[in-house]
Amino acid sequence: MSVFDRISQIHSRMHSMQSQFSNVSASNFAPSGVTSGPACLNTPTSQTFEQILANSGLKPGEGVSSENISSNTAYKGSEKDFEGIIKDASKKYGVEEDFIRAIIKQESGFNPNAVSCCGAQGMMQLMPETAKDLGVTNPMDPRDNIMGGVKYIKQMLDRYDGNKTKALAAYNAGPGNVDKYGGVPPFSETQNYVNNILSMYQEYKKS
Repeated sequence: MSVFDRISQIHSRMHSMQSQFSNVSASNFAPSGVTSGPACLNTPTSQTFEQILANSGLKPGEGVSSENISSNTAYKGSEKDFEGIIKDASKKYGVEEDFIRAIIKQESGFNPNAVSCCGAQGMMQLMPETAKDLGVTNPMDPRDNIMGGVKYIKQMLDRYDGNKTKALAAYNAGPGNVDKYGGVPPFSETQNYVNNILSMYQEYKKS
């Protein structure tokens, strides 16, 4: 299996796992971190994805949320702090700065300490294994994380001939699902994710 296929597989699995829990009762959540975002599921780590899914009573694609972000450390900076990194990543990979900004805002709100309930880390919410395959040595380092995330979205843009909608859907739900459905998968979270980023992208372009 190629590194690209491995990354795609991991990314798809991560978002498939996240996708199952947006409609789970609040009573099933446990406090996490100090952010105001939704808390993470208190699920034993020994359970497999299939066991978690079976116990949740949900079906694949039913209710999704990629915004289950917590943080171990409050961050009080702003997106302007990362302008230099974004410019460098844009130049290196040929991805528009405003597009990168919109993805980061959706994924982490520009919080380099953000960690999702599934373990995705940093500015562009990379899973540890995905980060490793992308050459990211420290997912919590803003430069390392952004470079890795932009490298991956560039791969998705190339895969879909520059189609931002499909590239974003692949970033969120995995290219396997995009290929399977011939576009944005019928998952509410993925659809909202794509729409939100494209809307923010247009707003950034106007500013």
